[in-house]
Amino acid sequence: MKSNRPILRLLMAAIPMLSMSLSIPSWSIDHEGIQERILQLADDPDPRVRFQAALTLGEVDLPGRIEALAGIARKDAADPWVRRAILSSIGSDTVEFLEILIPEVGDSTEGIDSLIEELSKLVGTKGQTEDIRRLLAAIGQPSVKEPVQMLVLDGLSEGLELFGGMVANGGELAAPLADLLVNPSEKIRGVAVEIASKALPQDSPELDTLISEQIARLENREGENLSQSAKMLRLGSYDRVSGALSELLTSQSHEALQVAALETLSTYDHPGVGKTIIDHWSQLAPKAKIQALDILMARQDRAMQLLVAIESEEMPGNILDSQRQTLLLGYPDSAVADKAKQIFSTLSTDEDPELYNQYAEAVTLEGDREKGKKIYLERCTQCHIAEGQGQQLGPDWSGLKSNTRETLLTSILYPNRSVDPGFTNYILETVDGDIFTGILAFSGPNSVVLRRGGAEEDTILRKNIEYLEDTKKSIMPTNLEVGLSPQDMADLLSFIETLK
Repeated sequence: MKSNRPILRLLMAAIPMLSMSLSIPSWSIDHEGIQERILQLADDPDPRVRFQAALTLGEVDLPGRIEALAGIARKDAADPWVRRAILSSIGSDTVEFLEILIPEVGDSTEGIDSLIEELSKLVGTKGQTEDIRRLLAAIGQPSVKEPVQMLVLDGLSEGLELFGGMVANGGELAAPLADLLVNPSEKIRGVAVEIASKALPQDSPELDTLISEQIARLENREGENLSQSAKMLRLGSYDRVSGALSELLTSQSHEALQVAALETLSTYDHPGVGKTIIDHWSQLAPKAKIQALDILMARQDRAMQLLVAIESEEMPGNILDSQRQTLLLGYPDSAVADKAKQIFSTLSTDEDPELYNQYAEAVTLEGDREKGKKIYLERCTQCHIAEGQGQQLGPDWSGLKSNTRETLLTSILYPNRSVDPGFTNYILETVDGDIFTGILAFSGPNSVVLRRGGAEEDTILRKNIEYLEDTKKSIMPTNLEVGLSPQDMADLLSFIETLK
C-alpha cells in the first residue's frame, strides 16, 4: 500500500497499534509487507507520520526498529513530543540506540543533546557494567566530538549518582575509563574522574595502578596537568592518598595545585581532612585559603576543628570576617554555635580598645569630601585606587563604600581584626637567605610574585624558595590614624562614601 497522501500514510503507521488495541491477531502485521512499510514510514517526509511511526515502533518487535528510531531522532529530536515518543518506544534497547545515534551526530542540537543526555543518565541509573562499558566505548570512536562525549559523560555521571551503589565488576570499566582520564580535554578528564569514583572499586588492581602513577607524577612534579592528577587521587581511599595530598598543600605547590588538592580532600568524610588543612594554613595561597575555609565550615566536625584551632591560636581569629562569624554563631549544630559564641566573646587581640572611642565622633560629624580626598592621596595611595589614583595592592575602595561608617572606621583603626585571605602579608626566605614580603599576587608552577606598597613586585623562582608563609597580618599598616583628628577622619570617611 503506497500513497502520496499524508493522512493515509498516517493511518498506515497506526495499524500495529490499532491491531493491539482491537486484539487483531499479530500475523496481520506481517501481511503484504506491513513490517517493511512501517520502517519506511519512519523516513516519511511528513513529520506527523514520523511521529506516529515512532509510537508504532514501540509496539512491535521488528528487525531494524532501533535504527528507524535513530533516524527519526536525527530529524525530529527538537520536537519534545517526538522525543517522548522515542523514549517510550526504545524499551530495553537504550544502549543499542545510543551506539547507533552517537557516532552519527555531527553538530549537536538542543533536541539531540537532551535525548542523548537523558538516555545516558538512564543507563547510569541501572548500574549495569556491560551497558556502561558499551556506552564508554561508543564515545571513544574518532568520529565522536567532544560536546557529544560530554553529554554522555554528564548524563552517565548523574545517573550513577542516582544509582547510589558501586557497579558490579566495576574493574571491567578500568580500561575505557583510563583512556578518558588522560584525554586532552580537561572537561572530559574531570567528569571521567567523577564516573570512576562512582564505578570503580577502590580495591581493584587497575585502580591501584592508576593511583600509583598519579602519586609518582605529583611527588616528582613530572609532566603537565598536575592539578588533574591531584583530582584523580579521589579515586583512592583516604589512607592511600592523604600523604600525597598533604604534600601538595605546602608552599612548594602553586596555587592551582593547592586548590585541586583541597577539592580532592573535601570529598572524604574523615577527621584527618580538617587537621591537614589547619596544619598547612599558613602555607596556603589566597585562593586556596578561601576554599579551605569553605571546606572547614561545610561540616560540623570540621567547623569544630576550625574553632578549636582558633581558640588555641593555632589559626588566627582574624581570618573569619563578619559573615563567616555570623554563620558559625547560627550554625545548625548547637555545639558549634556555642563554641563560636565562647570564642568570639573572648578572642584576644593586641588592639587598643580605647582607640575607637577617640574617633567615635567621626561617625556623626559632617565631613568635607575634598579634604578627605587630600588625606587619601597622602596616606592611602600606596595600597588603594580611588578615582584613578593610587596602586591596587589592597581592596578597591569603591567596593567598601556600602559599609556603614562604623564598619569603615573600625577597618581603618583595626586593620588586623578581619583580614581577607587575598590581602594578608606573606614572608618569603630564599635558599640564599634573602627576605621578601608582600601579598601573594601570583602563585605559579615555576615562580611566585610578592607585591609591595607602591605596586612594587618581586618575582622569585620556586627552586630558590626556602620557605613561604602567611604572617596572618593585614598588609594595611597600623597607626594610620596617627596625626589625624576626629574631623579629619570624618572627612576621609566622607570621601570613601562617595566613591563609585
